[in-house]
Amino acid sequence: MEGEYTVDTSTLDDGEDVDIVIAVSYTHLTYLHLVDIDQNSKSDLLVAAWLRNSSEGSVYLIKDSILDDYTTTGNTIDLATTSNFNVRWDGGSTISLSLGAPMLSGDFDNDGKKDIVLGSEYTDYNSRADSGSTWVIFNTLLDDNTGTGNILNISSSGNYNIRIDGSASEYYLRATTQGKFLSTGYDNLFLQEVPSAVSGSTYILGNSLMATYVGTTGNTIDLRCV
Repeated sequence: MEGEYTVDTSTLDDGEDVDIVIAVSYTHLTYLHLVDIDQNSKSDLLVAAWLRNSSEGSVYLIKDSILDDYTTTGNTIDLATTSNFNVRWDGGSTISLSLGAPMLSGDFDNDGKKDIVLGSEYTDYNSRADSGSTWVIFNTLLDDNTGTGNILNISSSGNYNIRIDGSASEYYLRATTQGKFLSTGYDNLFLQEVPSAVSGSTYILGNSLMATYVGTTGNTIDLRCV
């Protein structure tokens, strides 16, 4: 099956109207998220592709430097071609087919730059089936990847700053939103567990907590222990 999304990128290049079709063979494209990763006042695009192949899901980062090459309508970007994306994060068969559900962004380490959050509700860390996990990737790690065609496995500890794991099997942890508390003005991360048989829980990861992990990778937060 081929998945396609048509993206109106009119905000990407001084208001110019550009429509782009993003296509990947044998893929379900499920989520899109706009975020200015490189702080140039132009939006970059995150694309989540469930079932990119038969065993894993992936998330693609396509920066404005690629998107603004298209100045007419009806363009197609085939993500099977590595020069058409900057970074691809793969979930791997041991992570989930649904990496990138959801995707968020915010300044979680107080450096004035956007960081990204990738989630999957169906991970099995800590021997807890479908407990769910959320990964936080700071901008300082994002900018290590230059050029196009960078392919990273999200399970590798060097490819994320923080991994947050759900507290019990079938609790399906998901990041829901980011927001600022009036007392600090900084972005915080909101997460929920939504088990089917019992009441769920909401967690708030404060900016001051996440900022303590700046400069390090592979950190884990187990919500059973908080």
